[in-house]
Amino acid sequence: MTKTAVSLLGAGQMGSVLGRELLASGHPITVWSRNPERCEPLRQAGARVAESPLDAVEGADVVFVSVIDTSVTASLLTAPDVAAVLSGKDIVEFSTGFPTAANELGERIEKAGARFLVGAIMDFPSVVGSPDCLTMYSGNQAVFDDLRSTLDVFGTAKYVGASPGIANVLDNGVLIEVGGVAFLEGLAGVVGEGGTVEALKSAVPAMMRTLSTVIESVLEQVTTENYDGEDASIDTHAELMTLNRDRLAAAGVRTDITDAMLGYLQEAQRRGLGNAELGAVYQVMRRSPSSVT
Repeated sequence: MTKTAVSLLGAGQMGSVLGRELLASGHPITVWSRNPERCEPLRQAGARVAESPLDAVEGADVVFVSVIDTSVTASLLTAPDVAAVLSGKDIVEFSTGFPTAANELGERIEKAGARFLVGAIMDFPSVVGSPDCLTMYSGNQAVFDDLRSTLDVFGTAKYVGASPGIANVLDNGVLIEVGGVAFLEGLAGVVGEGGTVEALKSAVPAMMRTLSTVIESVLEQVTTENYDGEDASIDTHAELMTLNRDRLAAAGVRTDITDAMLGYLQEAQRRGLGNAELGAVYQVMRRSPSSVT
């Protein structure tokens, strides 16, 4: 069966991987990039290289976009010559951006007669194409349904809502970046106290299971606003965090992340939440009350 011909705007690290997976699955693709040399590996793999965004979009029924952020996507797709040929096309946006920007762009795309879907790839480019790569999609569900077999070439596809910006909300890099930096601070402490990276590797599976349990518990607490429990109170976490901070300092390690986490715990204590479970710290972090769904 003949696969749908698609276009790809953007051939950076993620865009190149998306193009590679599309080609591997049999989709003829046309690719465009501000830096033409980035298209060369895809050209050698069988892609046609477009001379301009209009050249890429005009002959395609499906257009994938993977550029630096949503504002760049908007500048490409709302340029008068490109906007004039959008009617009847499906646009799938993989660029990072503010949820409000995705919603606004979605309105403009739909007004131009096209259908708009946002995809948030929840993993690194090296994982794209594997079932382990989860991509969350939001926006026009008909696009998701109609293109499902194509979207599946990137990994596991999940539709999460009609508002285009929802995928961007869930694609919150802070969740990974802060966790990653905090881990490195802890790793520096392990090494500073005489441990080894190799020894720590053996403990990673158990650590990840524990972390998964903690995250699931905290999400349940925040969703239900019920912070009662018997796992570990904020007072207990603050005591342990103080000990960890002192150990890191003694090992000659900076404690910036640990100090910040301890500050949240101590603020929760000052608000009378010492006996509550860890999820209650969420109340301290929110600048204004809001419901959680």
